[in-house]
Amino acid sequence: MQAPVRGSVLTPDDEVFSDLEKQGRDKMEREHLEKRFGLIAVEKGYINPDHLIEALKTQVVEDMEKGEHRLIGRILLEQGLLTAVQIDEILDILGKGLPLLKEV
Repeated sequence: MQAPVRGSVLTPDDEVFSDLEKQGRDKMEREHLEKRFGLIAVEKGYINPDHLIEALKTQVVEDMEKGEHRLIGRILLEQGLLTAVQIDEILDILGKGLPLLKEV
């Protein structure tokens, strides 16, 4: 199969590859965001490095065993180590502007 020439029409296979490539980029961005999220939580003194390591372990185990991916912030919230307000503050620092559990 030849690579598509710039300006050529995409085939269904090319579109599938493009979707997979986008999913890979999205996953990498999400993983990078989570690493930064955890580091910011530690830097702000909300959690200590051991809390972050344990949350990351939990995340990896759930990914592998259940095929579920929970965000680090959600794991730390459910463990009672972060509050919704702290999560919002970290997301603001990251520039995500994604308020979590804000009152409507």
